Amino acid sequence: MHVENVCLLGCATLIAFLGVASAQEPQKPAAAGPVFSSTGPDAAVKTLRKEYGEDFLKDYHPNTQLGAVLKKEKVESLHDLLKRKR
Repeated sequence: MHVENVCLLGCATLIAFLGVASAQEPQKPAAAGPVFSSTGPDAAVKTLRKEYGEDFLKDYHPNTQLGAVLKKEKVESLHDLLKRKR
């Protein structure tokens, strides 16, 4: 094996070990995670009940999204809703 090949193989292995993408290897996009946390507008009432108790928003169906609740209650955020419910 030629010295040049050994260097290239060694460098490629080191780059792979360090997690650095080579110039020839296209980078993969970051894994898509949820856009909102579990309290974002897409959160279901049943999810919120796990955090705030089974009686939280008891007038709403468990699958109702927080965004719909906020709209109906005429508040901007979960924080505002929690302040009102106290």
